[in-house]
Amino acid sequence: MSTFCVCAQRLARPRRGQAMVEFALILPIILLIVFGTLDLGRIVFLKAQLENAVREGARLGRVTQPFNDVPVRTRVQAQAGLANATVVASCPGGCAYGSTLTVTATLPVSLVVGLVPALPSLTIDASASVRVE
Repeated sequence: MSTFCVCAQRLARPRRGQAMVEFALILPIILLIVFGTLDLGRIVFLKAQLENAVREGARLGRVTQPFNDVPVRTRVQAQAGLANATVVASCPGGCAYGSTLTVTATLPVSLVVGLVPALPSLTIDASASVRVE
């Protein structure tokens, strides 16, 4: 009977060190998943903001005569607080009545998960075309 007690005590030793090692091994994977999900949500939000801002800039350029691309760029950048967005407004027909105005914007996005060197940098783009009135 005494050998059974000794074996049970030997098997029931605390394994705190093992749990810490397992936690240290799995923590980076969990953090990548959490921050990757946050980045994905942020990218979807920024894409929607950029598309709305480009449409708003196109609406402004549509009714402003004579056409000037500076207010359109300013409106797109100010509409969503996207000061680092690159905005191009072009009107190939001279922006006469009936021609098409195209506003395109690109936005560089820095990712939290971008600390991983294998992931490329990301840019979001949006475009809107309207007929000039």
